[in-house]
Amino acid sequence: MSKSKKRLLVVVDYQNDFTTGSLGSSHALALREGLLKKIKEYAKNGDEVWFTKDTHEESYLQTLEGSKLPIEHGIRGTEGNEIDSFILEGLEELTGGAKSSTEEDFPFRIIEKSHFPISVLTAKEIYDEGVEYEDITLCGVVTNICVISNAAIFRSIFPETVINIDASLCASNDMELHDKTLDVLESMQFNILNRG
Repeated sequence: MSKSKKRLLVVVDYQNDFTTGSLGSSHALALREGLLKKIKEYAKNGDEVWFTKDTHEESYLQTLEGSKLPIEHGIRGTEGNEIDSFILEGLEELTGGAKSSTEEDFPFRIIEKSHFPISVLTAKEIYDEGVEYEDITLCGVVTNICVISNAAIFRSIFPETVINIDASLCASNDMELHDKTLDVLESMQFNILNRG
């Protein structure tokens, strides 16, 4: 009997700057308990959990993105760049009490990215690993920017894998755009789960 494939949960950019920091919103904060529960569920089942981290340098305001969104966020080495504090604290039993995702023995994969999606180079590295998953679920923020762009990249890496978007665990500062994005993702053959 062949061993069943693992499932993969990708938590997109759920960092302090997107919850309580410079780009924080009540919509993002409302995801905290549900995300923590989902992460623990995957970890306890022996499935994989990856976190993307929107990570910028101090020169962010001089970048193209910075010129269009002139709000510093995710600056490397700052508290705002770290995974949301509620999530980190809630995962202490699984992380051995890690206070930071940068600790060497942090048990979840961290993917830093300087743009909306993970980089092409990172995508190739993941592709070259040749790992297959039963299914992949994306959640996090911001639905209409980083979630959708990462969904498209993951589809290119895993073209024959079922990819879900958990609508109840995604948020945007503009929930109208959130809803429109879910429509677009559904039209792109992603499964939209838990849409209210």
